[in-house]
Amino acid sequence: MDYVQPRVCRWIQKHETVLNVDKLGSIRRMLDRLRPSEVTCDPYVNYRKNEVVHAMAFYSGTIKYMDVVEPYHPERILRQFGHVQSIPDPPYRPLEAHRGPTANKYSVKYGFQQDNWERWRNHLLAPEAHGDNAEFEFLATPDYLP
Repeated sequence: MDYVQPRVCRWIQKHETVLNVDKLGSIRRMLDRLRPSEVTCDPYVNYRKNEVVHAMAFYSGTIKYMDVVEPYHPERILRQFGHVQSIPDPPYRPLEAHRGPTANKYSVKYGFQQDNWERWRNHLLAPEAHGDNAEFEFLATPDYLP
């Protein structure tokens, strides 16, 4: 079977109870054998050829949908925007976090201020933090992964 997608995109999600240390070790070994050409750091490269990335994509803050608040860090995925990846700032710290007996019982709460989203232009990643445009999708600053 000829796959167009990279290997990492072919994984079928398993239930938490099925995975064990041996299975995780097996997955890790398979991931470690991936060649750079099999890893896509820039899944939107074809999209950007035809469409301009909207400035809102560089909003940095929390996003709320109904009662769920999640952090959004464009500086952590600069390669997906066609830029050279640099060391990002630390992620937002949650207000509180509770670990349950299973992964779906894990609870994290972030602060959210409605005006952040309403005034999204005030919360954009600074243009100098975008970094240079990347000639190749896997480029990073020298200090990113020395």
